[in-house]
Amino acid sequence: MRKIALRFAAYLLAGSTLGGAAFVALQFDAPNSVGVLLLVLVTAGCGAIATIILLARTFPDHAGGLRTTHPVALTAMDAICVISSVVTCFLIFDGYAVWLVDHSPMIGEPLLSDVMAFMFLPSALILAGFITSSGSQSVSIDETGISVSGHSETIACSWQDVDSLKANEQYIVVSRVGIPVPKRLRVNLDIVLANGDEITIYEPGLRSAKKAVLKKLRAHAPERLDENLSELAQHWR
Repeated sequence: MRKIALRFAAYLLAGSTLGGAAFVALQFDAPNSVGVLLLVLVTAGCGAIATIILLARTFPDHAGGLRTTHPVALTAMDAICVISSVVTCFLIFDGYAVWLVDHSPMIGEPLLSDVMAFMFLPSALILAGFITSSGSQSVSIDETGISVSGHSETIACSWQDVDSLKANEQYIVVSRVGIPVPKRLRVNLDIVLANGDEITIYEPGLRSAKKAVLKKLRAHAPERLDENLSELAQHWR
């Protein structure tokens, strides 16, 4: 939970400081005002540095094994979320320009800002949780069994405890011409244990990582799981 909170705080900080700095710069013509320009540069610089420090503290600890998310991919996801937060906060500030600085909005409008302000916090929290859980996972596979490490715990099981391996398609809801439709996000591997519990391995983002996990599974998993692995290979191409 600590890393989720830090990542969530980083997104909020980036949006409020960088988006706020952009709003002030455009509303008050910063290039022609030394005082405004200095305020914008200091705010944006401090916000950027603080955001980087917070995100650096969320980086996964080295737990060994195969990582399901490459560090470069994790950094790219954080960068996309930071940019989205900055744009969202800028549009929120701009929509409320009349109330904030007694200026007319440049782009946004109050109704749009109301919707974005309402959705921003829960969206940022969901993304922080998703990226932290996906980006922190590492998998160790050997002749004794499987060990899956996440941001908060490590779960291990022996091959004797494994009942089956199941490809589990994960979907999200997206809008198509105003109609909500499901879209496949990824295909995870669910390790079904004899006691009914399940351990989830998230689908790796890189093909090389998928091949590495499959290679380890084929090398060490019992023959009774070969059919499950063949089905998984069809999804993890």
